[in-house]
Amino acid sequence: MANYQNQKASSQLSGGNAAYIEALYEQYLDAPESVSPQWRSYFDDIRGGQGGEKPRLPVQERFEALAQLPPLAGDGADSEAIRKQVAVLALISGYRARGHQVADLCPIHLRDRREVPDVDYRWHGLTDADLDSSFNTGTLFTGDMKLRDIIAYLEKAYKHHIGAEFSHIHNTDERRWLQRRLEQAAQGYGFSAARKKELLNTLVAADGLEKYLHKRFVGQKRFSLEG
Repeated sequence: MANYQNQKASSQLSGGNAAYIEALYEQYLDAPESVSPQWRSYFDDIRGGQGGEKPRLPVQERFEALAQLPPLAGDGADSEAIRKQVAVLALISGYRARGHQVADLCPIHLRDRREVPDVDYRWHGLTDADLDSSFNTGTLFTGDMKLRDIIAYLEKAYKHHIGAEFSHIHNTDERRWLQRRLEQAAQGYGFSAARKKELLNTLVAADGLEKYLHKRFVGQKRFSLEG
């Protein structure tokens, strides 16, 4: 608890930084070693050394109380850097929560893709001047990336040809599994051109068998590929 009191006395634990600290906590839950030793010690302290996510509620209550604190006086440049870092983490969350609404799902493009402000970095208060600045990526990656690279990666993961709505899932493990799989797709699955053709041929053959069975055994109960 002494560590918590020491941190609380610093300008980092002001109300204006609550969102950033909660994002760090999410990163800590996924990979404790990815946050600095100081923050890891702080989160260990307020969780009482317990494992799993059972202590999450009291931790969130502390964040809620933290949000009520007035911002402390500090260096203006540091405050602006923190504001931008929070905006980047909010942008990442925006893609994860709303990316399915802007995914390219229509192969013949009969309708325009809708505009969703949550996935626009300008809507989060970032500018073109920030594109070459590096930011912490939270649970997206370990380490920092340039904003333009973060956006390009998120575009591949969430605005390509797969739209997945998963932020409503209450089970944390299930939600994070889907999140990791979608974001892994942005890196590619490592299939060679020959392997992709092999998979396509297998799908075409299976589809042909489906059509044959449908015509040959009309009305018979069967389990199709679609099922």
